[in-house]
Amino acid sequence: MVEAQNIPETMNAIVLKGKGEVDFAQLSVPKPEAHQVLVKVECGTLNPSDMLFIKGATGMKPNEYPFTPGWEGSGVVV
Repeated sequence: MVEAQNIPETMNAIVLKGKGEVDFAQLSVPKPEAHQVLVKVECGTLNPSDMLFIKGATGMKPNEYPFTPGWEGSGVVV
């Protein structure tokens, strides 16, 4: 595990700003709530299912924007 003082305040992310509108952003690192963990993503992918979601073709949509797409990844619990 990474010590709390080594966790940065911000992170780089690809974000969905609206239907089909993708951008790069620097976001605040989320604070885990009870029964959650924070994962430092070492590797992430954009798969066909992600692309369909970004295009709005899955029938699902984010509760709010900006939204960070991505269903899969690997990393370390910090």
